[in-house]
Amino acid sequence: MITIMKNKMKTIDILKALNILLYIFYIFSVGFFIVKYKYNYSLICAGCIIGTYLLRVGNKKYGYLFNDLLIIMIDLFIMFSLALGTSYGLYKINHYDDFLHIWSGFIASTVAFVVINVFTEQEDRKNLKKAFLFIFIFMFSMAVASLWEILEFTIDQIWAINCQAGGLNDTMIDMIDGLVGTTIITPFLIRKL
Repeated sequence: MITIMKNKMKTIDILKALNILLYIFYIFSVGFFIVKYKYNYSLICAGCIIGTYLLRVGNKKYGYLFNDLLIIMIDLFIMFSLALGTSYGLYKINHYDDFLHIWSGFIASTVAFVVINVFTEQEDRKNLKKAFLFIFIFMFSMAVASLWEILEFTIDQIWAINCQAGGLNDTMIDMIDGLVGTTIITPFLIRKL
């Protein structure tokens, strides 16, 4: 019991430190882009501040839905995708998008893990077969990847933004990246259950 409490306190400390670092980085970025007259990027970084804050509120209010591991993964995903990827132009680096889609596989799989925890009792989870857990997490994650690609397609059709650079090839590579992320993290999540 003491070990669990110590681990929980370490995670809370990591979350607090991560929040402080993210807020400092985002505030610096807002100022940096204002000085550079790139107001759209400044707004994106301001949105990152709001997103990080809302995740924290959700974590405090609905802790059973937003576990600490998920919050850390989403916080870092927001930073890497919106702040670094979009605002600082890291999407121009080869395979940066692949890295983020692999990471999204981690996040979607962790959300599936949370869903299992929310809708089952601890005693029931012990009786669930590992094959079922793997199939559920895998299918959930791939459904999220599919919905994301549908969203990108819809945005491209409505606003002609070109989220799916390369069309079908980009879509399939992104889904394969999500599959890789899911395959990597699922054994860890099953052990944790």
